[in-house]
Order: sequence, then structure tokens, then C-alpha cells
Amino acid sequence: MRPFAKLLSLSLLAACAVEPANDDTAEPADAGPAVEDRLADWLVGDFDSADQAKADPQYYAISMRLCPVDLPALGARVLYIEQATVDDLASPYRQRLYVVDAVSEDMAVSRVYEARSPSQEAELVGLCEDPAAVTLDADAFDLREGCDVVLAWDGVAFNGGTEGEECGSSLGGASYATSVVTLAGDALMSWDQGWDADGQQVWGAVAGPYEFIRRTPAPAE
Repeated sequence: MRPFAKLLSLSLLAACAVEPANDDTAEPADAGPAVEDRLADWLVGDFDSADQAKADPQYYAISMRLCPVDLPALGARVLYIEQATVDDLASPYRQRLYVVDAVSEDMAVSRVYEARSPSQEAELVGLCEDPAAVTLDADAFDLREGCDVVLAWDGVAFNGGTEGEECGSSLGGASYATSVVTLAGDALMSWDQGWDADGQQVWGAVAGPYEFIRRTPAPAE
């Protein structure tokens, strides 16, 4: 079963689960980690879309790598993300910082920061090999206003994305960008699309999300 189908199946099972009878003598259930800690932990790792690209040539084989970095000036949970084609890992086309925070008990947000200069980006290439090798300066990064990714935890996976049309983008003639994300322990589904001022798609996948399979050990429950 493909990972995305598996996620849908698990979500349906969770939705159909029967509530246990009330038992005052029962032990309290372990609530698990805070939603923001779970999201940060689940994002960390190496992912790629090689399987999807092999099955469907309209998708590229993309590597996505995320690792925690020490930058308390931005937040307690800061991740560096690097995306590149699988056959050219030394030349990433996207480098960002994600700052993960809680919104509520079952909802978290990933705020997106980008480097102010190409020279700063060049220093970050391969950072996840040794995150302590580079000293990061919060002043070298800008928040991408309107690009927050808000994700709700449903007991099986995180689901959500950007909200509205506030995430500005000029790539390929776009006016704004949107992202729809599903994150489970073994996969991350991401559908990034760019739209012009008339609401016509100008970049990004058309048929559905990219399916990034986790290649490093799954996070602990």
C-alpha cells in the first residue's frame, strides 16, 4: 500500500474507533509529548520522493533533509531544511529555517524563515551533516510573512497547510503560494503550488502532492 493511501486508511480507522466506556478506576492515559515537540521530532530526518518519481515521471526525485539547529533567538525548536534533486545534493534549490511552536493542545505552527543573502545560503549547504559547524545569526534571516504552515494533530498524523493568499511568491510569475501538508511517522506529503493574480496555477505539482518517504529511523512515539 502506498504511504498516502496508508495515511488515509489509518485516519479512517481512527475516526471510526469506539470510545471506551467510562471507568473511574482506569489508569489515566499517557497524553504523549506536547504537540509542538511531536511536530518538531517528526519533521527531523531524511526524506525523498524517489519512489514516486520512478512510478510517475511528472514528479522529480527530490531529497528533503531536516535537522535541529541552535538558534534560541528565534525559538526553542528551530529546524534547518534543505531540498535538492537526488542526483545533485550539493546544489539545493530551497533552504529555509522552520520555527515550530504550539497554537493549541492539538495544533502547532511552523514559521518559515529564509536567508537574506545567497552567501548566507552557500554557508548552510550540507549543514545537517554537522549542525554545530556553523554559528547561525538570527539577524541573517527574515520571516516569510503569511507563509506559516498550521498543522493539526488527529492522533495519527498532522494535517494542514498555509492559510489564505498571504504567502507572497514571484517565482514563475506567481503572485502567491500555497502549501498543503500531511505528516506521519513514515512519510511527508507536501503540495506546494504557485498562483498568479487571477488564481491560475503557474508552478508546482498538478496531479497531487509530492510523497516524501522517510529514509531515517521513524521518531519515537
